[in-house]
Amino acid sequence: LGPIHINSIARIYGEHGQEMVNLLFKNPAKTIPVILRRLRQKDLEWRTARQILMKRWKEQNEQNYYRSLDHRSSYWRQQDKKHTSTRALVHEIKDRAAHGGHEGKQLLHAKKEKAKEEHGSFYEVTNGNWVKKLRGRGLALHAIAAPTKTLFTPHLSFGYKSVSSFSRDAHRLLTFATEKGTLGPNDRERMHRMWRDFLNPFFNVPEGRVSLIGEDEDPPEDPIPPGVPVSTLYGEGTVVEYRPQDGFYKIQFAWGKGFLRPAAVLCSIMPVEESSVTSCYRRADTETLSERSQLMFGTQSLYLFLRLHHLLVERLAKARSYAEGRGGEVQVVTPGLALGTASPVEKRLLEDTRTEYGQERYDAYLSILYGLVDGHNASGENLRYEEKVRSLLGNDSCELYTMDKLINHTLKHLQAMSSDETFSQMVQVYRRHAKTGVFKPTAFRQEIATLSYDDVYAFQFCKVKDARRKHGYEAIIHMEYFGLLSEMEEIHMGYNGVMNDATMVDVDYDRDGGSSNKRQRR
Repeated sequence: LGPIHINSIARIYGEHGQEMVNLLFKNPAKTIPVILRRLRQKDLEWRTARQILMKRWKEQNEQNYYRSLDHRSSYWRQQDKKHTSTRALVHEIKDRAAHGGHEGKQLLHAKKEKAKEEHGSFYEVTNGNWVKKLRGRGLALHAIAAPTKTLFTPHLSFGYKSVSSFSRDAHRLLTFATEKGTLGPNDRERMHRMWRDFLNPFFNVPEGRVSLIGEDEDPPEDPIPPGVPVSTLYGEGTVVEYRPQDGFYKIQFAWGKGFLRPAAVLCSIMPVEESSVTSCYRRADTETLSERSQLMFGTQSLYLFLRLHHLLVERLAKARSYAEGRGGEVQVVTPGLALGTASPVEKRLLEDTRTEYGQERYDAYLSILYGLVDGHNASGENLRYEEKVRSLLGNDSCELYTMDKLINHTLKHLQAMSSDETFSQMVQVYRRHAKTGVFKPTAFRQEIATLSYDDVYAFQFCKVKDARRKHGYEAIIHMEYFGLLSEMEEIHMGYNGVMNDATMVDVDYDRDGGSSNKRQRR
């Protein structure tokens, strides 16, 4: 017998193992039959136990195999929280502004390390030359290429592949989260007014409305008086009266009269305030932006909101890509946890991987996301959401796991914008300039400088011509950091209003080299 056999015999008999080993050598004729019978007994016992455990192991493997293919989700939440924080987003644009529109070495190194973490250890071998080219041009590793060089801004530029559909979905999600949140009625009204007066016209997207039928609500403490124009779930109208006996508003619409509960009345409509200051500035400015461009100057809250809003739209576009099977190899497995809480339609989509169901699969994902926003505080809701998304859209969909955090983070900055009196005045300036049908950048900037004594950011949203959508983007948003605009205007006054190097001009060059509207630095 070898050491392995002796040690096995000793372990079977436990504390009497060494005694049995000694008897085996002293009296093998009588000890061997006893030990052999004991070994056969333990062998049968262990084989029976292994058969029972194999069933359990098989079930666990079937449930957890598809999770093992998701190699990024383990650290994605931590990385996403870090890179979407206020500090990181503000530092990024200020770093570019300090380096003439290019990324600093420290920021570029941090993004390179982040890309290495996302793409694995083979990153430098496969993308090393590409990184060197980007470093020479000073671009970010995640930068979105502009459709043409005529739409380039030195600080930050981001593309929108589908402004109409995904921006509408993002608006509905944020509106739904606003209604489902713990905000007061005054905050909700200001946020709805911000969408109507500024954000929807800025993105040139029709106002999307989300109806929450069946919600319990208290009667308004201060009802809207008669004659006030309002925005509702069914369009814009004018309040005729409020009936306290049943808690309904009587609204006069263009198509007739309607009776709406207070929750269906989103906000009152503020008229565009006329100003002689705006007219004076515009008469002195001869430069104009193209009709396809929207211009806005805002505070840090607006910058953070637009960055997170673009990220939300981008992730919805990725969800659509995953749903159609183009975003990565879709590994669809039907775990019990996901199917146990899925609707019959979701079950069919979980089991069917055909690409022609891409739209239905994307709609099913939106339904799951609405459920997460509605019950994000429920126990285990995040786990069920991840299970459904992984089964529905594949193992590459880990970027969608933090959508609830992204929506809440975006709403926080939307609320800050809506509650900021200075920014509300900036929106009034925007509405006055937008009402004329064309923006004059110098006049707009000079009027904003009289309102703000804090850091100011400039934003230009440009629709891309069909002939130039070679990168698949319908629109580009440019962002620039100006700092204290009031101090800059004092310097400009010494030059009789001549714009400095930080001024944005919207000019376009045709293919023949002639000038039409092109965005450039002067």
